[in-house]
Amino acid sequence: SVLWLASSASEAGAVRGRFLMATGFGLIHGLGFASALLDLELPPHLLASTLLGFNIGVEIGQLMLVMLACALLRALGRARWMPVTWDAVRGMSSATLIAVGTAWFLTRSVCFR
Repeated sequence: SVLWLASSASEAGAVRGRFLMATGFGLIHGLGFASALLDLELPPHLLASTLLGFNIGVEIGQLMLVMLACALLRALGRARWMPVTWDAVRGMSSATLIAVGTAWFLTRSVCFR
């Protein structure tokens, strides 16, 4: 989201920034889950299929969330009573996702005991 906010000078720059941010996040995210699968002590010959199945399930869940969010935003877009602008909604949702993601990252990467 920081890249998205910083690259608002042009639409091409914004799209490129979003793509790079999503790619970097996806790689880090995938490596985190891959290491969690190693903790399950699966037989080595099942690791690839388990990882593939898990990732497909995660992607399906994410697509369902995106579809739900799009439907909600479409319904809100038809409403005439929106008290804020779409830029404000986009900024607030980006800031919320950054805060939640950072908190989640910190609680999972730092051992709080």
